[in-house]
Amino acid sequence: MTQVFGDQIWEAWHAGGTKRALRVWSTALWELIAVALPMKVCNSATAVTLLSMVSSLVLFWLLLWGIGARCHK
Repeated sequence: MTQVFGDQIWEAWHAGGTKRALRVWSTALWELIAVALPMKVCNSATAVTLLSMVSSLVLFWLLLWGIGARCHK
């Protein structure tokens, strides 16, 4: 898959420049989000890891928000 992606980027860059290369990137990202990520999340270990990361991020954001609110008073 990496080789195919590299070939597509190379061809798009030489055929149409930045605009076509960005289109290849956007298609690859869409496939990653729509196909690969849902299949990976079906694994219970991955789901727990993802949930842990998201909850840690939310707690960290709330902590920074709370500290920032006190500093601006």
